[in-house]
Amino acid sequence: MEILQVLHMNKGDGETSYAKNSTVQRKIISITKPIMEEAIGNLWGDVPDDHDLESIGIADLGCSSGPNSLAVISEIMDIIYAKCRNLGRASPEFRVSLNDLPGNDFNSIFESLPDLFKKLEEDKGVGFGPCFVSCVAGSFYNRLFPSKSLHFVHSSSSLHWLSQVPPSLQSNACKVLNKGKIYISKNSPECVLDAYSVQFQKDFSVFMKSRAQEMVPGGRMVLSFMGRRTTDPTAEESCRPLELLANALMSMVSEGLVEEEKVDSFNVPYYAPCPEELKLEIQKQGSFVVDRLEAFEIDWDGGFEDTDCTFRAASRGQRVAKNTRAVVESIVEYHFGKNIMDDLFQSISIAVVRFSPSQIWFSCGLSYVNLLLDFRPPLPSTPIITSHLQTRVSSPGHRLDLVGLVIDEDGGFIVLKRRNREEIRVWGERRREMAVDEDKEMYCVSVIYLLCLELLLDVLRNQFDVVLIHS
Repeated sequence: MEILQVLHMNKGDGETSYAKNSTVQRKIISITKPIMEEAIGNLWGDVPDDHDLESIGIADLGCSSGPNSLAVISEIMDIIYAKCRNLGRASPEFRVSLNDLPGNDFNSIFESLPDLFKKLEEDKGVGFGPCFVSCVAGSFYNRLFPSKSLHFVHSSSSLHWLSQVPPSLQSNACKVLNKGKIYISKNSPECVLDAYSVQFQKDFSVFMKSRAQEMVPGGRMVLSFMGRRTTDPTAEESCRPLELLANALMSMVSEGLVEEEKVDSFNVPYYAPCPEELKLEIQKQGSFVVDRLEAFEIDWDGGFEDTDCTFRAASRGQRVAKNTRAVVESIVEYHFGKNIMDDLFQSISIAVVRFSPSQIWFSCGLSYVNLLLDFRPPLPSTPIITSHLQTRVSSPGHRLDLVGLVIDEDGGFIVLKRRNREEIRVWGERRREMAVDEDKEMYCVSVIYLLCLELLLDVLRNQFDVVLIHS
């Protein structure tokens, strides 16, 4: 299955469309709004050159279609516009890029753009913008944008999708050992767990590397996607939604409507990571610094109560089934055919209603766990300026006073930068002690370097800015 060509949310505005069945995703976006406000507000302190903020590049990755797509970019522009007004600045021009896979319903987005522009003009007046919107078809597991062109990157409910089904899952051994399952389950063998984990690590690393090249120094990125709190990949909080789908398919096998071999050969390109996995991969890849990483729960049906008469009239099971269908139908239909779709998702609707409330996953409110990240590329060659910062070199009687220092917490090499920007890289071990005076916001740093004699003499003859970066 070629994910690039097959995966997309249900198109149009019909009863099973994503446009009419994306309340869960809409709720997630609303929960993350305060984090977006904080992250965007930090642009004016983190981007080195204020002139770079006269034209702001924004990307929404995995934008899908329907009302959520334009609602997100509208909120982002509102936040930026309000920040500029508070700072007494003119509105920047907005370069907005909406990205998704080629099968996405981009036509519906284009059709909605005139209404967006009209609303912006009515709400903000002539002082807003201008705003340039483009759609970019392609996988975000590749480069999508020019270097250093993006100030703010957003992605919601997308990064749990993998770039492909893990290749090793197509082996006969995994098919036999994971029979009747379409994802990780309590009974899945290690080879299945490893296959999904390795594929996610590979994809997420490529994602970060690509975004690091596309973002300006000091840019910000806010991501939210399905995950799990526990380190156990077989936990029900991450497996239950696809377990329901697998059970519904196996019921159709018992009724003779689906071949069992079809189920055994179907694997969903999805992975719900835990925070520890994300931290490890971010640290290993090295392109970003995490400012926030947290988990929150969201009801499977979007938490609808009495705000929408249509949804209130429907059963909870129907809402869950419709939301699920709007998201996964494209890949399920590709593998099993169109004829079973109505019966399959009706079966899921019934299963949701029939489950016992005593089960843990139900008593938690049929909740998804969502992971939220706010992070940024580290500022290159940015010294921490202090009034008395000193670095001692391990040679008796010698002391070198430096202007600034950035500490890398994970080891690596030292880059000594002369005023003329010439670099000398020094390999070696170091010990670090840091004390923070919060009142004066001063950092007193003592670092001991083990340097070879030749470089030590060169250091003593010249004044350097010092930056420590990853090896």
